[in-house]
Amino acid sequence: MQKLINFIRQFRTIPFEEDLISLIESGDLNKIKLLFETKSIDPTLLTKQGVTLMTYAAHYNKTDIIKYLHSLGCDINQTGKNGDNPLTRACFYNQYDSILTLISLGADLNAKYDEYPLIQSLYRKNEDLIQFLLDHGADTSILIKDEYKELMQNLSPRIKFIIRRHERFKKRVPFLYLCRLKKLKNITKLSENLLKEVVKLL
Repeated sequence: MQKLINFIRQFRTIPFEEDLISLIESGDLNKIKLLFETKSIDPTLLTKQGVTLMTYAAHYNKTDIIKYLHSLGCDINQTGKNGDNPLTRACFYNQYDSILTLISLGADLNAKYDEYPLIQSLYRKNEDLIQFLLDHGADTSILIKDEYKELMQNLSPRIKFIIRRHERFKKRVPFLYLCRLKKLKNITKLSENLLKEVVKLL
């Protein structure tokens, strides 16, 4: 039934689409609210270009509009016809505020949409974005997949260093926590799961 509903919805268009896109670009949240409050508009529909309204908001780094659309029931992870979604669009255009807002609202940084956000940043050789995504929870375990073997081989030494440095720090976290507890004489507070992780790294 849901597949049928989604099939039907893709042929529906958004009323006042051009106005909405223009208002999103300019960041006029008050007028956007007025349109939704006075007109019958389904905010979850795709535009004629096959893009969600929230993806446009992420594109233009309009975090207040992202939050408002989310409050109306828009799916933070909804993809468009080409497979992109708010998070991948924000990553592509280096919209860091949008990325943080989307993650805080439940966007999955480690889900594969048209591509993984981290892989997307590696293809673009964007060192700042790579570091940003790693700092906010991007999972590097995907990098060992065969489909990314050539990509990993062709990375610059600097990007390889960023990834290695992140991996080394991640492995040190249990030890840093253990040392901190020892200093505080709270070693008994270590959870069983954390102790298991420490043992694995020994």
